[in-house]
Amino acid sequence: HAVMKRNLLAVVPSFLLAGRTADYVAALAPRPFLMTRGIYEWGNGDAKQLMSSQRHVADTRELDSIARKQYDQLKASHQLRTIYFDEGGGQHQFPKGVKEQVYQWLDNCLR
Repeated sequence: HAVMKRNLLAVVPSFLLAGRTADYVAALAPRPFLMTRGIYEWGNGDAKQLMSSQRHVADTRELDSIARKQYDQLKASHQLRTIYFDEGGGQHQFPKGVKEQVYQWLDNCLR
């Protein structure tokens, strides 16, 4: 499983003081940006894992919603894509069906 806690402050000093992740993604507009999210990223074997997974998906939906406003404003909503999946148990991985969607997205972006 993926590490439950990530601390960007430890990796990039002052990173989170300048904005939220959604702000950074929005700043990429109108460039293509893709996110993938397993719906059970943190597992679903117990209530804690399920709650963490649901919160992670909700956070990703919020990030997408915030960033999408900037993409929409620039008439580039087609450039922002989020793939939610349950293939492979929806875990933190890159299953075949998701890979195919990503490759198609990349192919479209590179044309």
